[in-house]
Amino acid sequence: GIVDQVLAANPTLDADQRAMVRTLASSGAGVDVVVGKAGTGKSTALGAYRQALDAAGIPVVGVAPSATAAHQLAMSAGITDTATVDRLLVELDHRRRTLPRGAVVILDEAAMCPTRTRLALQRAVDAVDGKIVDVGDHRQIPSVDVGGGHYALAQRLGASVLGTNHRFRDPVYRDAAELLRDHQPAAAVEMLRVQGAVSD
Repeated sequence: GIVDQVLAANPTLDADQRAMVRTLASSGAGVDVVVGKAGTGKSTALGAYRQALDAAGIPVVGVAPSATAAHQLAMSAGITDTATVDRLLVELDHRRRTLPRGAVVILDEAAMCPTRTRLALQRAVDAVDGKIVDVGDHRQIPSVDVGGGHYALAQRLGASVLGTNHRFRDPVYRDAAELLRDHQPAAAVEMLRVQGAVSD
């Protein structure tokens, strides 16, 4: 099938990434959740998922809370149609654009998206029988507005979790990054200091 061809064309994907592509491509759910820490190769896996959608003729729209994140998503996953969530919603509201039927909307940095905005996006996507893929790291800075939606969805729906950090080759740096993410900066610095990575 299409997914097998795409995975064969992307031999560098690890087991987590491959499982994520398969899950997203085969799920009939209106919402899928991907949780991955920074550096776990979310963009690479999303790029492979986008290739599968392209091959199946399914339209893909990429959105993120900030313009920077939307641009990152365009560059890293190769999604040509990207915008901020707010801009997409305004354009839909003012009928400046419509979402294609059955579109897959990839929402990156989902943890940063205010809950009200996320609900508005869901209504727009449901209206065209599409699907939203929430991508985020629920331990990153949550949305300033009434947030926590990404975390709640991940808890309720389960999620494709990308665990292996590809960005740090050295396990010490990877573990230190984990500690920082879990709000334990002192422990992270201590770990690096013991390894001689920090000079006093």
